[in-house]
Amino acid sequence: MDYSNYIQINNIEKLCKIDSSYIIDLCNSNKIHYKNINNQYFIAQEDIDIIKNEYDTLFNKKLKRLPIGISDFKELIDRNYYYVDKTLLIEQLLDAGDKVSLFTRPRRFGKTLNMSMLKTFFEKTDNDTSSYFKETKIWQAGERYISEQGKYNVIYLTLKDVRAETWDELYKLLTSQIQQKYGEFEEYILSSKNINRIGKDYFEKIETKTADITEFKESLFYLSDLLYKATHIKSIIIIDEYDTPIQTAYTNGYYSEAIDFLKTFLSMGLKDNQALEKGFISGILQVNKESIFSGLNNLKVYSLFDNKRSEFFGFTTEEVREMLHYYHRGNCINEVLDWYDGYLFGNNEIINPWSILNYLTSDCNAKEYWANTSSNDLITDITPKLQKDDFNNLCSLMNGQSIETELDRNITYLSINDKTSNIYSYLLAAGYLTISKQNDRTYDVKLPNKEIRNIYETEVLYKAEKTIGRDLMHEITNALEKNNIPVLQKSINKYIAQSVSFYDSAYENFYHGLILGMCVIEYGKYWIKSNREAGKGRFDICLEPINKENNAIIIEVKQIQNTTSKEDLHNKAQEALKQIEEKSYCSELLSKGIKHINTIGMAFCSKEVEIVGKNLENEREDFTLETDSSKDELDLEDKNEKISLSKDANLFESDFYEKFNNLIDTIYNNAKSNSKLIENNKYIRDFVKDFEDYDLSNDFTREALIKTINSIGIELISSNLTKTWNDYLKIHDHLIDYHNCKANGHYNNEIDISSKDTIEKDLPERDENERDGPEL
Repeated sequence: MDYSNYIQINNIEKLCKIDSSYIIDLCNSNKIHYKNINNQYFIAQEDIDIIKNEYDTLFNKKLKRLPIGISDFKELIDRNYYYVDKTLLIEQLLDAGDKVSLFTRPRRFGKTLNMSMLKTFFEKTDNDTSSYFKETKIWQAGERYISEQGKYNVIYLTLKDVRAETWDELYKLLTSQIQQKYGEFEEYILSSKNINRIGKDYFEKIETKTADITEFKESLFYLSDLLYKATHIKSIIIIDEYDTPIQTAYTNGYYSEAIDFLKTFLSMGLKDNQALEKGFISGILQVNKESIFSGLNNLKVYSLFDNKRSEFFGFTTEEVREMLHYYHRGNCINEVLDWYDGYLFGNNEIINPWSILNYLTSDCNAKEYWANTSSNDLITDITPKLQKDDFNNLCSLMNGQSIETELDRNITYLSINDKTSNIYSYLLAAGYLTISKQNDRTYDVKLPNKEIRNIYETEVLYKAEKTIGRDLMHEITNALEKNNIPVLQKSINKYIAQSVSFYDSAYENFYHGLILGMCVIEYGKYWIKSNREAGKGRFDICLEPINKENNAIIIEVKQIQNTTSKEDLHNKAQEALKQIEEKSYCSELLSKGIKHINTIGMAFCSKEVEIVGKNLENEREDFTLETDSSKDELDLEDKNEKISLSKDANLFESDFYEKFNNLIDTIYNNAKSNSKLIENNKYIRDFVKDFEDYDLSNDFTREALIKTINSIGIELISSNLTKTWNDYLKIHDHLIDYHNCKANGHYNNEIDISSKDTIEKDLPERDENERDGPEL
């Protein structure tokens, strides 16, 4: 039968990003043409549009809508939006007995919706609001919790939009919020016989905004007090995004005025207030060091460090799986986890809810959604302030690694720039970092997911482009990649001349940081590393290409003082270039199969720079072992250990060598055919099993391994392969040391061995149907 017009269901699943179970349902209902062969479904190609249309109809008309931007709990339930049930937060808060609870989480992690849910649950109104909860988890928790529903006065203030450039403007916004809140309770208070004339006069002054600043500072306390006198019911006070006015005040330079007002306003309302039943506050930072909650000993903080209540802000993995299944997108779970997972709140792994909702709404198009909800200026603001070690950490983070740092749970806006660990503390609180490990007194932090990594790259590139200039940036980029030393020197000289003050006393670290900052613009093409161990030392900067066919770049930076001599600068640059070779900084790149390496030495004196370079590819046309026919032995030194091999040894009759040579043939063929590491691992494991009792410590075996690997090119041995190949790590080190010796001219010998071309000619054909695994 001709199946040329049929597509396997797994491929359609990937193409349409729709669960195969849903497509099978369409098949079984005879809505599309299909063939079922051994329980494998093949779908007619012309019916793909039918699948998409049927799914779109189901998604748009039958399934619940996704609550993008909906933070009002009543609206979400009334309009039948999809709701991830967080109502058991109520149970935990009632059981805990905390008088005032502060929840700190990054923006768009469900704080406002939870505060709105608490308001709806506790608020006493003329209408019965129990219907909002009868289908939720809290209604199944027992009568003790149900009895608390609709029982209290609720004073709910959201400060998330209270932003202004001046204190006068912010004060007007704050007093307008308070005025509006007083207006909601006008009927209860002004008509109450339990409120005296003084109380009603005060109320009217707030409502008409004729009160002075002191009276507005006290207004939260007096509103709860007046409500209690009028209704004999205590109040629950909810303040959403309490620190937004503090952040905008810090940014615009009126920090002290805002702190002074909010300190009195919040402390009076939440401290020693007999009319208060409970208080719930949300924000990004816990700023009690500002004394904004001075003396508030009844405050319980639930930050992202705390395990309690941690599952109620953001989505858990199970909640996301359930949501994806509901929308027939269960096959997208791995992509979702890669892009939006990775936050650790307490012991719970949390997924960014805003991004998930937008991802589903956008037909599962994975991209940055959270980044667009507010400014990412913090990242671009900190990059110019970073020193060399900070740049190293930034590079490590963007390369997917963790860094170790102290973290301040009570970070303040004023202290963000005091030290680097404070910057990391704020980045953590704001959602740009997550904790990967807790040590004794420090933490390991990392970028949580691909979305955040892309934000860093985008913002850093934008900052670099803005600072250096687009044209100049591309000049430097192209010159680095092509090892065009004259253009590179001219471009860096131009940048230094127009951007850097005259640093007679600048140290080498300054120039290192300067060049490293320029290299950051190469993200997306390179893994950028700085000050890492390699070979016999630590290189300054390494740009390792993501595509191994591209040029790697190693840069060594030197600084010289008090000279006007071009010759001195040139000699210093040559010294830097020679250091790359002598310290074998390229050995790691070579072992990973990088074929082209640009080595660059730079020397700086004030605003003068001299640059020299060399392309290592021209220096390594082959890596065959060499020997002098007049010598009977080849010596290979490794840390005072001498390995010798007689030239009369009959390697090709060795059972070990034959099997190992077959192994290398297979690995080479797989690499040549762009095969995958998982296939090579299988052959390696089988080989090791055959020779597990073989004495791998003898010189004969070591030299056989070196000779054979070398015959197909040292570039075949990748870092991943050597990690898998644990039995031969020591031998691999010998090979690297031999290459280093040869590169430095210590060997001029030659042994006649099979060439790479000969081996390649005799390789077997690869089965095209062989399944691919992880990339080599």
